[in-house]
Amino acid sequence: MKQCLVIALVLAVGFGLGYLFFGSRFRDPRRAEPGSPPRAASGASDDARGWRGRAILRRRGTAGGSGGAALRSIRKRNLDLVEEVKRLRNRLSEVEQDLLFATGRPEPWPRDAPARFTREAVVRAVNRALGQIGLEGEVTDVECKEFPCVVSGRLEGQVGAARFKRVLVSQALGAYGDDHAQTSITNRSGHDSLGRPWVRSHFAMALMPAGPAGTDPDTKRIVYRLRQILDASTGQ
Repeated sequence: MKQCLVIALVLAVGFGLGYLFFGSRFRDPRRAEPGSPPRAASGASDDARGWRGRAILRRRGTAGGSGGAALRSIRKRNLDLVEEVKRLRNRLSEVEQDLLFATGRPEPWPRDAPARFTREAVVRAVNRALGQIGLEGEVTDVECKEFPCVVSGRLEGQVGAARFKRVLVSQALGAYGDDHAQTSITNRSGHDSLGRPWVRSHFAMALMPAGPAGTDPDTKRIVYRLRQILDASTGQ
């Protein structure tokens, strides 16, 4: 009996000493030390971290790719707009040249323009000339933004171009004998509120200095202005 107790005591002491010296080397690595944070299983953790990293890289790559495509699209659109602006500028230049060819170049007022070409002088002379050749009417509109002034008016009855041009040889326009005159006239007819017929004539005229001897002045702009003021006076 005593021998059994001694053997048991020796085994217990040996087991304790063995655990003290060798037990820590065989600890389960999955068990955490007291006070330390828990550790995830290495295999699962590595797989999870790898998947998340690849997902982040894919998202970044996708964002970078879409951003680059958007930038290229904006750049192409800007280049297209630049080309469109160039095309429109060229077209505008062509239109301006065509308009200049059709309407002539505006003529500014010269500083030394003779007094007979002033607004008041022209209106007074034309009204007097109309009365001297027996036409019933007067100047109703004057446009002097450019040189020379252009006047327009209304005459009662139907007046032809030949009859109207008699104003050019009237005494009232004697001061313009050496100058150039451009005229235009049109006729309109209708009925008044009582059904009575009426006929009126509308005229436009410009008086300007004559060009050098043997040359004709450029009347393209004058003709255009006469048409403009005549259309305005007739409501066209």
